[in-house]
Amino acid sequence: MIFVDPSLAEKLAAAYDPEAFESVEQFVVMGSEVPDLPLEPITDYESFIGDQSTSYEFPELDEEQPAGMCYTSGTTGMPKGVEYTHKMLHAHTMATMVPQALNIDDADVVMPVVPMFHVNAWGCRSRRPPPGPSRCSPARRRSRRTSPGSSRRRA
Repeated sequence: MIFVDPSLAEKLAAAYDPEAFESVEQFVVMGSEVPDLPLEPITDYESFIGDQSTSYEFPELDEEQPAGMCYTSGTTGMPKGVEYTHKMLHAHTMATMVPQALNIDDADVVMPVVPMFHVNAWGCRSRRPPPGPSRCSPARRRSRRTSPGSSRRRA
């Protein structure tokens, strides 16, 4: 399956090669409309999840089981991959949430600029929610995301 943002759907279609994409079972556009593209089968996200169950039984996972992988493009040599376990991600998140680490709390606004392949963007995707800072991202469309209690900024 490939989930694609509407702004990137045409680029994905331009890169489409039936042989390279033969294992792709479904293309899902993360929007309410499906552009006219030569990708089959293709659907919008809401239609994709529409008839699915709303309950989920979480499995017991070994903390040493892989939870994610990140790759670099190899700008300093050969491309490299790193596998992160659940235990590693949890330990990194807890270590960066203490005030002595990055000193981020609900009064802050965080704009992650570190790429995901660099230590999972310094853990921004998992570190940000618990202490509650707002997040802003450089993006094509501006949107305001705030967290409760985030009306003040730290200088």
